[in-house]
Amino acid sequence: MDYLFLFAGMICFGWSNCLWRPLQENSPALELIFTRSLWTVPMIALAGLAVGTGLTTEKLLLAVRSLPYILLSLAGLYCFVRSMHYQPSGISGSLILYIGLFGSLVAWAFAGDRLPVYFGYTLVLYLSGLLLISPGMFRFDTPWRGTILALLAALCWAFANLGLKRGIEESGVWNLSLVQEITVLGLCGLILFVQKTKATRLDPENPIRPPYQLLIPLALLTVGGIVFCNASLGRIPVLHFALITMVQPVTTLILSAFIYKEKLDTRQWIGGALLIAGSVLCAIE
Repeated sequence: MDYLFLFAGMICFGWSNCLWRPLQENSPALELIFTRSLWTVPMIALAGLAVGTGLTTEKLLLAVRSLPYILLSLAGLYCFVRSMHYQPSGISGSLILYIGLFGSLVAWAFAGDRLPVYFGYTLVLYLSGLLLISPGMFRFDTPWRGTILALLAALCWAFANLGLKRGIEESGVWNLSLVQEITVLGLCGLILFVQKTKATRLDPENPIRPPYQLLIPLALLTVGGIVFCNASLGRIPVLHFALITMVQPVTTLILSAFIYKEKLDTRQWIGGALLIAGSVLCAIE
């Protein structure tokens, strides 16, 4: 069941990745994240209260200890959203496969997680994820800024997951998830307020507002992704979590193909199939 939660979370995040791109055409990245959190905070709070024992004052205070890792996770989100300003969502989503590679090394080096006996075979399957990335990305005329930002996002999330696991074990899924989104809301709101007072934002007489027909689904998918992934992260090894997260780029790429008609070739379909096979192999150990 823990692994099913993780797969569900990856599907939610993969789907939400596809919504960032059209939304960013109408709003700056920071303002978009802030507006999204205006929806996710009450959603998580109401869901946590509905659970009964989901939210407690004592556990919320324990969750605050994970603030440095929450901020690191937010930095990853900002880098990822910004990366899609420079390149197609399929490329940014594919590069998130490095969460698995970076996360595996972080878990092995810092968390002391034991490498599974089949790790070598699994690594070969995951390296096939490179097949997902368009060859055009490696041409000099491709904007490298988006690629670097997407890789930086993966690195931030790899380290953040290590600390968030400890926070979930201490405070519980709902408490950490709520503190996570409150932090995002508060920090983004503070930065936007400072920008407004310094008159560095866009013309206030012509504000750019995100379309709510996309923002509300984005918020719902974000809540689903956060809760499902946090639930599984608190119960399975960080290394396994990192490896299975590699199914997310497959979801993003396939949905991008259907939603934005981004063309996928045979090589990318093969890479996606191998990544899914590797994730299943890791889950059934």
